[in-house]
Amino acid sequence: MAAPTGRSANNHVYLAGPSVFLENSTDAARAQIAACADLSFIGVHPLREVIEQIDGTLPPGAKSPDNYTDQDWYQGDLSKIRESAGIIAEISAFRGPSMDPGTAFELGYAVSRGLKVALWSDTSKTTYYDRVEADAKLAQEKGIPSDVLGPGKWAEVDTLNATENLMITRPDTPVYATFGDAAVAMAKLLGVNPPA
Repeated sequence: MAAPTGRSANNHVYLAGPSVFLENSTDAARAQIAACADLSFIGVHPLREVIEQIDGTLPPGAKSPDNYTDQDWYQGDLSKIRESAGIIAEISAFRGPSMDPGTAFELGYAVSRGLKVALWSDTSKTTYYDRVEADAKLAQEKGIPSDVLGPGKWAEVDTLNATENLMITRPDTPVYATFGDAAVAMAKLLGVNPPA
């Protein structure tokens, strides 16, 4: 049986994460999309239209990503999530001890829609608490005022030995160390059979 094609099929998986901010973001996106294709599902990347524009395959009449507003990106990403059956989200520490807030929003939206979830993080071997504690100690060493892990309004931090905040890393959702591992897990969740 041939895999569904087009932009609205039950084997589409939204690829969330801060890789859109990498200098080589389109290369990273292409690698993730290819890894998904190798596992018989379609990776739907936030940079899809950018890649289509580069490749000359942007649908006729489509707005150029060069002219996108913040609202265009926002609506486009939500639309991609709505067309998907699952989400693979990178929850690596991003510009601090926590994951990218945009990815957290996308993950929450996907969960609210009942999508299948696979998480990965290059910081999966550390806990959220340990990263917050390390940041607070570094701030203290540099003389930067911080109310984290001390008297103040933000003194309490999750101590559940999880990779990220408990609303992100639920007990029933493992955190994989690589995108590839998360993609294999997603293929199993979707019930697709990778080519032999």
